[in-house]
Amino acid sequence: MLKNALVTRSGTVERSGARIRYELFGSGERAVFLVPTWSIVHTDFWRHQVPYLADRYKVLTFDGLGNGASDRPADSAYYSDDAFVDDAVSVMDAAGVHEAAVASVSMAAGWQLLLAHRFPERVAACVYIAADLPLAPPPPELAGAEEVFDDELSEHVGWQMWNRRFWHQD
Repeated sequence: MLKNALVTRSGTVERSGARIRYELFGSGERAVFLVPTWSIVHTDFWRHQVPYLADRYKVLTFDGLGNGASDRPADSAYYSDDAFVDDAVSVMDAAGVHEAAVASVSMAAGWQLLLAHRFPERVAACVYIAADLPLAPPPPELAGAEEVFDDELSEHVGWQMWNRRFWHQD
């Protein structure tokens, strides 16, 4: 959760038996929803944006499943793209936010796009920051790294760090 920010309200919402922690800041008429950037990055990522935005808007954040103050279910079904969107809508409902301008960074761009597609009445605007959307074939280096994602490699340089074993070792 966010450090050094004045929380208006916080809570948890349960979806399919997993608890998701959210925080609401500010009291403006309009809402801004800052979605998690990726499952391995918690909400404190937004710590510099929240105070500025909370002066004008309600600002909603949450820790995605697998990180921060939310549960860490072992079942991979909890981490699908549709599940993330279901989590986001559950958080919006619990926080009393019917519609928001949604902002995402990097990997969350796809989730944000899916949220806007599935629930257009909930998304007033989209802000994409350094969006990582697979709209074109990946660079050859990434494609090669994906092929050996589960392999045990002798070294991890550059795209070789895109590797399950490397991530688990440290």
